[in-house]
Amino acid sequence: MAAQQRITHLARFWVALPLLVAACNSTARRGSDDARPAGGLVVLQTNYRSTSVSLVSSDGKQVRQGVLTSDSVSDKAIVPLSGDLVLSSEPSLFGKVHLIDRTNDTITEIDPITATVLDQFSVRTAFARNTHDFIERDPRHAYATLYDTDGSNLGGDVAIIEDRAVVGYIRLDIEGSKHLPRAESFIRVGDGKIAVLQQRFLPDFSAADTSELAILSSTDTVERRVDLQLANCYRYTRSPSGQTLLFSCTGVPGADEHGSRAGFALVDAQGLTRVSRLIRYSELSQKLGRDVARVASVAFHSESSLAGIATGSRTESTHDFAFTYDLNTRECALLAEGGDAYSLGDVACDPADIGHCAHADGERNVVQLWSLDNRQRRDPLDVSLDDESELRAITLHYY
Repeated sequence: MAAQQRITHLARFWVALPLLVAACNSTARRGSDDARPAGGLVVLQTNYRSTSVSLVSSDGKQVRQGVLTSDSVSDKAIVPLSGDLVLSSEPSLFGKVHLIDRTNDTITEIDPITATVLDQFSVRTAFARNTHDFIERDPRHAYATLYDTDGSNLGGDVAIIEDRAVVGYIRLDIEGSKHLPRAESFIRVGDGKIAVLQQRFLPDFSAADTSELAILSSTDTVERRVDLQLANCYRYTRSPSGQTLLFSCTGVPGADEHGSRAGFALVDAQGLTRVSRLIRYSELSQKLGRDVARVASVAFHSESSLAGIATGSRTESTHDFAFTYDLNTRECALLAEGGDAYSLGDVACDPADIGHCAHADGERNVVQLWSLDNRQRRDPLDVSLDDESELRAITLHYY
């Protein structure tokens, strides 16, 4: 069997963990502890040592603060949360929120309506795997992206999960390639298929090949691949119609001449055969009049409009900022200024209410809710989170 299709079977391993939440310029009062948003945002606050998870309603009127924290332990949350937590890229098929602990290699399932832990399990064997994402195929079967391999520097792979237990792996390497696969995120694509976004680096990360999508078959093999033409792609967003996927790729600073492989790659989500358009970060830099070296988060505000967060540089004393980009007119506009580098977190737009978005402001520890009209933010609303701790809002997703 080809190297990228080898499946190695394992024994069963279990563990546990918790999660985080929040949302965006007037000030909203926190709701009571009994408030239970029926839909909205899950927000993670962190200082990269500890984490807290909160739930915020789409209108910002209800906040359920700290439903899980690094201090939380229960019969279904045995392992405390680390400070390196992320949310699954794709929403659950069954109304859950999935928290991925990269340090502990655990997946925690939460019911966002009752704010309770449903289950926890581990994808770790004898070695740390640096788990990056999780996705369900059906009620019994799921996958997790593992950025590292067991004990040897062979890149990452995909864990096959049945009934909450790891039963095998799908290797993603291309035979003969010196660049190793680093499994990053999952994407649901047409015909019920699942694709894996993977980066490709030399073992010492000094250089990268272009990132790619590996489309998985129903028999847990790599069916085909799509070259994204840019390097170090690690974030993606889907247009409201579901027809377009956009990947944000940082390239390899110092290795790519003039950021030639840094930008956005757009792919038709239905055909999923090739990149239909490239937008270089250099174009955004020119239009905005400031350096765009890394877009840490991006979301479709409408079918043809993007909202993004550009990360500053501490060494160059530049700060974060939020911007919008129109795919049709190629016009850019500044949306909001951040404080220091890495002060702004994720941006996300409500799939149930097109045109309404949120971003995390870690410096002020708020989630800011807003709508966009003619490239201007309208009716910004700050939803304050707990200021008594040193945790700051960084990660958010709509559920």
